[in-house]
Amino acid sequence: MSLNLPAIGIPSNKPLAIKLNEVYKPGDQVINYFRYFYDIPLYTQQTVALVENWDDPHIGDKDNWRRIFAYGMENQGGLEKTLIKPQVMFDAWHGKQRMFVFVRKSHRGFIEENVGKTVQIAENAQFVLISNQE
Repeated sequence: MSLNLPAIGIPSNKPLAIKLNEVYKPGDQVINYFRYFYDIPLYTQQTVALVENWDDPHIGDKDNWRRIFAYGMENQGGLEKTLIKPQVMFDAWHGKQRMFVFVRKSHRGFIEENVGKTVQIAENAQFVLISNQE
C-alpha cells in the first residue's frame, strides 16, 4: 500500500544547510532569526542559536516553539549563548566571530538597518542565509 500525499509547499532549507556546511569552520556561530528552522540542526550537526524577543511577556501565550524554548530558559541555566535577543546579535555583528543567520527574506532589511551590510550565502523561495563576513 502506498500513500499519495499532496505537497504542502514548504520549502526545504536543506540546500541552504548544505551550502553552510561547505563554508562552516569551527568557531563560527549558526543562528536562526525569529524562527526555529527544525531542519537546520539536523542537516548541519551544529548548535543553533535562536534570536527572539525572549523578554516578551506574551511569549508563553501560544503553544509553539517560542514557548517551549522560553520554558527551557526559565527552568534551565546556561542558555545565554543559545537563546539570544536581537540586540545581542546586532552588537556582535561586527566582531571577529563569523556568524551565519537563517532568516526570512522579509526580515533581512530590518537586520541590515541595524547592522549595515550582510553577505548572502544562499537562498530559497522564502529564506536566506546571510553572514557578517565574506
